[in-house]
Formats: sequence, C-alpha cells, structure tokens
Amino acid sequence: MTQMLSANSAHPSAMVGSARAHSNLELRYAIGIVVYILLYPALLSALAGNWAGAIEQREEGSAIIQLLSIAVYGPALFIMVARFGEVIRYLRPAWPLLLLLLWAAASILWSVEPDAALRRFFALILFSQAVLFVAMQQRHEQWLPIIAKICLVVLVINIISLAIPGVGLNFVGKYAESGSIRGIYPGKNYFGPVLAFSMLIFATQAFATQGAARRRWAAVVLVSLVLLFFSNSRTTLIGFAGGFGAMWLTRFVVIPEGWQRHLTLQLRAGLSVFALFGTIVVLPSLLIGLLTLLGRDLTLSGRTRLWDYAYAIGIDRPMMGAGYKTFWVDKLTANLRDFHAHWSEGSATMAMTANGHNGYLDMWLELGIVGLFCFLFAWFIFLARSLRNIRQTRDPANLFHVGIWAYYSIYSITDSNILTHSDLSWFFVTYGFLTLGIASYRSRAPRLQS
Repeated sequence: MTQMLSANSAHPSAMVGSARAHSNLELRYAIGIVVYILLYPALLSALAGNWAGAIEQREEGSAIIQLLSIAVYGPALFIMVARFGEVIRYLRPAWPLLLLLLWAAASILWSVEPDAALRRFFALILFSQAVLFVAMQQRHEQWLPIIAKICLVVLVINIISLAIPGVGLNFVGKYAESGSIRGIYPGKNYFGPVLAFSMLIFATQAFATQGAARRRWAAVVLVSLVLLFFSNSRTTLIGFAGGFGAMWLTRFVVIPEGWQRHLTLQLRAGLSVFALFGTIVVLPSLLIGLLTLLGRDLTLSGRTRLWDYAYAIGIDRPMMGAGYKTFWVDKLTANLRDFHAHWSEGSATMAMTANGHNGYLDMWLELGIVGLFCFLFAWFIFLARSLRNIRQTRDPANLFHVGIWAYYSIYSITDSNILTHSDLSWFFVTYGFLTLGIASYRSRAPRLQS
C-alpha cells in the first residue's frame, strides 16, 4: 500500500495534466455547441433548399437535422448524468426557469396534439441541458471573449457570402424582400438575431476593454449595424437599440468612469426617475416614430390582425392553454391558409406561420395564464439578478445580461421563440439565466465553507 501511494505521488504532474486535458476537451466540445447553434438556421436552409422548407424543418426537423442535433447535444447528456450532484447544485438557483419548464411538461397532458408536444419538449430538454453544459464550463467573463471571436468569424463568413451569387442577398420571391441582406441564412428573421446578439457581445467587449481594443470592437459593432440595417430585420434593429441602450444606461449609473462618475453621483436619483418616466411615457412614442421611419404601420405588418385571430381561438382555453407548442397546428388553426390570404395584405409577410409573432401572446395561447405568469416571474428574476450581479461585481462583462433582457423584452413583442429548441435567442436567454445562477452559487459556496 505504501508503495502504491508513493507511486501515485511520484507522478502528480501527469495526473494534473490528464485532468487539464479532459477539461480542455470539454471546453472545445462546448465551443462546438455554440458554433452549431449559431449556424443551425444556415444548415436548415442548406438541407431544405429553400426558405419555406427551412421554416417547416425548424418546427418538425428533418431526419438529418434530428440526428445531427442528437449527435451534438447527446454527449453532453452523458456528462451531465455523470456529474449529477454538481448539476443539481447549479440548477437550484435556476428554479424560476425550471418552474416554467415543468409547467410546459405538464401541459402535454391536456395538449391538443400530445405526440407533437412530447416530441418538441424532448428536443427542448436535450437543448437546455446542452446550454447548461456550456454555462458550467467557465465563468461568463471567460466565455465572453471566446463567443465574441466565434461571432466575429461568423460575421466575416456572412460578409464573404455577399460576393457569392444567389447566397448573400434575397431576391424577388413570395417570402423574401428583394435586395435585402441575408448572409448564409434563410432570411432576415434568422440573420437579424445573429447580428443583434453578436453586436451585444461586441459592445460588451468594447465596454470591458480599453484603448485600441475598445475602438476595434466599436468598429465591428458599426459594421454589423450597417449589415443589420440593410437586412431589413426591423424588429431586431429596434431590439438591439433597446439592449444597447440598457447596457449603456446601466454602466453609466452603476459603474461610471471619468466624468460620468462625478455626474452620476449627483444625478443618480434623477436618472432613475428619468429612466422610469422614459420607459412609461417617452419610449412608446419613440417606438411609434421609429416604426414609421422604418416603413411599418401600427398593425406591425398585419400582426395585429393575426393576434385578433389567435385571441378568438385561444380564449376558449384561457387558464391552461392549448399545450406546449401545439396551438399553431391544423387541429386549431385549420383555416389559417385562408386567413393568410389577407392578414398581411400588401406586405411580404404572407407565409404560413408556426407562431403568433408575439412571444407573450404565444405563452398565453400555449400555456395559459399560469404559463404566462411563470414566464413573467422568471423574466423579473432575470432582470433583478442581472442588476444585482452588476452592482456586486462591477464587471462590464456582466452588462451582457442586461442587454439580453432588454433586447428580448422588445423582440418578443413582434416575434416569438420563447421555449424554442435550437433557437439562438432562446439559447442566450437560457445561457444568461444559468450563468447568473451559477455565478451566485460559486460566490456563495466559499462563504458557506468559511
């Protein structure tokens, strides 16, 4: 026994090196998951061969996409099972998000199409545990520069695609706006969120760095902003403006620098009152003016007529909803094709829809008032934890969580992807919620041990 102990102690560097290699392997795997989620819509487009086919495959998933997603997300599940105790500890702070997931699971019992709800919920769980695996690898401050570099590479690929005939630009068609930029993605509704979240990451890097590095990241934000403008993805443009504004205001008030420090010490209370007044009074007026500037009327390209249509059907199940991801099915909306012939008349948006183009409305349609309350409660917790984390750490890298919250709050008014598997927006929402919880647990653990 003594010889065995001495033999083990004689090679400590080898043991440490093995553990480090294993950790590096997991980190590379987590990076691969992030890359896959960023490129997922482009893969759909390549396999489907057209925009409409990509829409259908996003909801149901072709056999190839299903196998590919299992291959990407599946290994993380085995690792998470092996670390069950650690996973449970990190999931405890995420209980508001888990509550929403549990209610979505329960809704399968009364879903109008239980088989479809079960399939989609399984895909959501597989996706969610992969996001948790990513969040567990490193602190958000360490992840931020890595994800920024990944987004920068994707941005360069999209710019190169503009020079390839038939790839980077939309052409005249039923589902496309002629001449708008779409990069390697099926359309603006996919390309826009990639640009918006990339810009939030680039902007956070600019806040977190100094000197030449800050100027370089600011330049990348400007280039991305030009692409976003010419993509005609108006909702994501407004969402980014709100997200960036929230990040800047939070930094200005909580972690000011230079002249801002002296000013905020004197005007902190006044700025808080102004922010509240602006949110309630000024922001709605600005949004109306911005919609007019971007060429949209107050029907939001016909969405208000779609919402009236959905409400008339959803009111029959106000408390429980139609079940997870099963409201927009033929059983409830069989006449949707006829409705689409006129709901968006005069607009390019005349395709079939797999959602109500409003995340809050879809929460109610699918999960009822209870589900909507669970989401709004989790959303309030997300904001509260984001602001508390900024105050405690005073690290500009954590401004990203505030940007996510503001962007997604605006984005969900006219588009819907809440609880949608393999969706980039929901990936960052889940990632943000989990990293905040993990950070609070890791900071609390040393205090409990002491």
